[in-house]
Amino acid sequence: MHTSNIPAPAEQADVAFLRIVESPRGTSPTPMRATRFEGIELDSLRNPWTVLAPLPATAVGMSIAGAHGVPWSAYAPNLAAIVLGATCFHAARRVESERLSAWAPGLAALGILATLVGPSIDGVHRWVSMGAMRLNMSLALAQLILFGLTAARHGSNRRAVLAALVAQIAHVVQPDAGQASALAAGALPVLLDRSCANRTLGTVLALALGVLAGATWLRDDPLPAVEHVERILILAYLNGPLWVTAVVLAGAALLLPLVTSARMSSAAVQATLSYIVASFVVAFVGSFPVPVFGAGAGPVLGWYALLTLAADGKPNRPSSRDSKWPAEPSPTPSR
Repeated sequence: MHTSNIPAPAEQADVAFLRIVESPRGTSPTPMRATRFEGIELDSLRNPWTVLAPLPATAVGMSIAGAHGVPWSAYAPNLAAIVLGATCFHAARRVESERLSAWAPGLAALGILATLVGPSIDGVHRWVSMGAMRLNMSLALAQLILFGLTAARHGSNRRAVLAALVAQIAHVVQPDAGQASALAAGALPVLLDRSCANRTLGTVLALALGVLAGATWLRDDPLPAVEHVERILILAYLNGPLWVTAVVLAGAALLLPLVTSARMSSAAVQATLSYIVASFVVAFVGSFPVPVFGAGAGPVLGWYALLTLAADGKPNRPSSRDSKWPAEPSPTPSR
């Protein structure tokens, strides 16, 4: 029985998608490439609710903080980040997934490195000053490194691997144990995925990211927690069950687009959920910002970066122009 012409499930999905753009019957097919992320049609992301998902969490956080005397202006960066993040996300939709995953991790690593030469707060370097606002670069950009690693596991460029190591070393120097842990957690399902082009290298990189994350927790972090940034969920609990319910509903609205924007079986979604769950966990363990609920533009921009990652529901195919993550040698078939 010959099975060489039977397409794989992922190829069947591509065939089904291409049938939509075939020429009418009786005419020759017009070669065209639909603009979409691998594995998900971009038309399904046009729902305005998708890009407004951070708004309920921001509103709930603002209300909780306001009940404790924090002015609404503290959340102005969140609102500005929603506008900027939605704009950047729609712009990213117009870029081929392979090209985006090639340059985005390097830019993210450079942005995180830039914090080391900027002004510090009590010896801690996590921000880049932008006028009157300070932006936590790792919270805003580290997710793009996961985007690149999702492509790298299938043999794409090595820049994402290098960017992950550079960013994690920067986390140790800053120090930022919260983001170091979240990045390591998000990379774990990608690097240990069975379809990884080089599982040995993936395992080594996962171990290196984990060790560096552990080293970051050993660094002294003198920054105190800010009530409406790092302790906003604690304030919600203290305000009573009504506010806890509001947090749960807003959190579900925050996670829903990340889950529905890609197939649950993809490593991209596993990386997305691992990263965001770790980000919430470390906020309870240490003095680290609560994603989106806390005041600050960085976590909101990071959510849109996660949405970009989740939308990449299918691994990128490598390009001959890219430097390759060397695959393990395949066994020589026996005669």
